[in-house]
Amino acid sequence: MASDRYNRRSTTGYVFTISGTTISWVSKLQSVVALSTMEVEYVATIEASKEMIWLQRFLDELGKKQELGRLYSDRQSAIHLEKNSPFHSKTKHI
Repeated sequence: MASDRYNRRSTTGYVFTISGTTISWVSKLQSVVALSTMEVEYVATIEASKEMIWLQRFLDELGKKQELGRLYSDRQSAIHLEKNSPFHSKTKHI
């Protein structure tokens, strides 16, 4: 169920830490209306991925090169979609 009853949008949230210290966090309504919980999780994972890439490049510019980050997701259907591209034609609307 969408977290905003009026516009039917779900909330994306993520936190990035370095050595246990929070350096970036977000909790906001998604810019799209998803048709399923899998789509909601997929969109949230993509948004978090973009932030992680930006943070890695920013820290690299500051001379604080970090090892590759890990992105954790607990929705099995979204993980399956990310790993298997044959479903692309059915999900390219996301």
